[in-house]
Amino acid sequence: MARNGCAGSSPARGTIVNNVSILNTKVPMKKLLFLFLPVVLFFISCGADSEHFKIEGRILNMNQGEFYVYSLDGAISGFDTIKVMGGRFAYEMPCSSPTTLMIVFPNFSQHPIFAAPGKTAEINANASHLKEMEVEGSKDNELMTRFRELTAKMTPPEVAKQAGLFAADNAESPVAIYLIRTYFVDGPHKNLHEAERLTKVVADKQKESGQVKQLEQQIRLLSATMEGAKTPRFSAEDINGHLVTADDLGNDIAVICTCASWNFESLNVLRELKRLQRKAGGRLKVVSIAIDGNQKQLTESLKRDSISWPVICDGRMFESPVLSQTGLGTLPDNVLIHRGKVIAHGLPLEQLKERITKMIE
Repeated sequence: MARNGCAGSSPARGTIVNNVSILNTKVPMKKLLFLFLPVVLFFISCGADSEHFKIEGRILNMNQGEFYVYSLDGAISGFDTIKVMGGRFAYEMPCSSPTTLMIVFPNFSQHPIFAAPGKTAEINANASHLKEMEVEGSKDNELMTRFRELTAKMTPPEVAKQAGLFAADNAESPVAIYLIRTYFVDGPHKNLHEAERLTKVVADKQKESGQVKQLEQQIRLLSATMEGAKTPRFSAEDINGHLVTADDLGNDIAVICTCASWNFESLNVLRELKRLQRKAGGRLKVVSIAIDGNQKQLTESLKRDSISWPVICDGRMFESPVLSQTGLGTLPDNVLIHRGKVIAHGLPLEQLKERITKMIE
């Protein structure tokens, strides 16, 4: 598990100690500056060493709180929590090779951070405008900030087009992999043909990249679960220890979907599927795959919503082999099946509801 702060010391804790001494003692200004100088120099000099990666920064309009960070490729086991005190934060993790992290803010928005050994990412954000977050401190993070600024006022189709151009122009960067996955592989507007084309360009520049290989595998699996394909075969234990397989989906209407206790949109999908399942009178079968590192938190969330169908959670989050087996790769995501064949993949909630409602009526 990654650790907060630097060299075993938390910046927030050090600040509190010094504030207490100032409040309880009348200190002349010159002496006050003298006392603070070593502390300031310590934090300035305290960067990530060659075996670690560090995130630090500030968030305006968030004096105290927390947000979360996880890895897209297994560098972090589950989630880590980043504490905000006085609008500032610091986080450090072991890092032996480049990896892509995702920050999850309290409003459920997610933002990528590109980690590398010995690097520090400096974040400047405003809690009221998190989409305008700026990340500096490394070439890849500054590249992603440039893409955000470039597309800030574009329509979704324009952003997708720009993402393709940007990925091709920066094929040597992990930012290109992130853009291909986000705009052409995941979500409701998949374009696997364009994803495959762009991935070949990136693979030529990043021949040894494990992230490129994962992306290539994901594209192959998604191609196998497109409309008309047979029900994907899978086998895993659910959170109650019961074996769940494709045979449990029956031969009528079925949905395989991803969820997470920390993702509001995916939980809303579960609630709607529960309502539709009651309306279907036994015709609709559901299996969920949870992208959770904390099974206890997941179980509590499922109980609140009275979710009773099988939920698979192996704690491996996006590295779960069940995701690979079912062709699911994002959150939320879904495969809609009718009579043993895939009829849709990655539908937005409203379209998913509409398709199921028509079938059960």
